[in-house]
Amino acid sequence: MSKEFSNLQGIQKTLMLPLWGRAVFGRLYPEILDDKEAVNIISSLDYDFSQIEKAFGEYGGLCYIVRAKKIDDTIKRFIAKRPNAAIVNIGAGFDTAFSRVDNGAIHWYDIDLDEVIALRKKIIPEKIRNRYIAKSVFDYSWFKEIDFEKGILFVGGGVFYFFTEDKIKELLSHWRKIFRAESFILTDRQKRRCKYPIK
Repeated sequence: MSKEFSNLQGIQKTLMLPLWGRAVFGRLYPEILDDKEAVNIISSLDYDFSQIEKAFGEYGGLCYIVRAKKIDDTIKRFIAKRPNAAIVNIGAGFDTAFSRVDNGAIHWYDIDLDEVIALRKKIIPEKIRNRYIAKSVFDYSWFKEIDFEKGILFVGGGVFYFFTEDKIKELLSHWRKIFRAESFILTDRQKRRCKYPIK
């Protein structure tokens, strides 16, 4: 598995960062975020997190659990009003939010590139109400795979940092044309300070 991780390129390399933050610092500060699934995943992986730990430290780890907590709280408020809604997680990586917020009725879609989804399936198997979509967020054909009749919420924990404002506006414009229901994007300005150097 470590060899498969080493083949990740560019933006894809960053998927290990929030997983590390949620597992390590969620364990230290469970009152902020208790992510048992992330802890189980990180303990089972053959991966050296020492470079990430050195680059980020406590501040970086806290950034990730606070961001995850804010996203979780927003999702919970949304599904309290729309318990059967669709949640679309853009740039999912190894995100484990579904396990933390599932109410037993939501329909969750994790979207990421082919290579990432292939790894994700090995580490976090799909569930009946948690489907994976192996496509770029800018490949708008994925819109057809979403059932949004009972409400829809978009979340993006850090993926939009890597794209230009024009590309994000383009995406939003397509959303407005296709999806009739209310939609949100969650971003985190602090992520800019927590960027992991990609070589």
